[in-house]
Amino acid sequence: MKGKTVLIDFWASWCAPCRIANRKLVPTYEKYRSKGFEIVSVSMDDKDHLWKAAVEKDGIPWIQVADLIDLKSNKAAAAYHVEQLPTLFLIDENGVVVKQNMNHEELLEFLKLKYDE
Repeated sequence: MKGKTVLIDFWASWCAPCRIANRKLVPTYEKYRSKGFEIVSVSMDDKDHLWKAAVEKDGIPWIQVADLIDLKSNKAAAAYHVEQLPTLFLIDENGVVVKQNMNHEELLEFLKLKYDE
């Protein structure tokens, strides 16, 4: 994904704030993906059917990964020091984390400044 702005989103199907965030991210992704914005969601679900049902219900079109291990045992979550959900990391085109745990309005502001001007 080098050369793209990437949002890494740690989430789970059982996390109500995560599900609300998913629904906000869909139109944002659709607007900015052709300009170089990508999202990678890392699920903390431990049940395949619940994770896949949430992806379907929320209409998530971006990359999804899951190793089906809960948050406390998940190696990716440990590597990023994720302790709560959702946890977001915004990574620039050079692979540098530029923002962590921003809200949707902050993400929109960043993307507008980067791509709309």
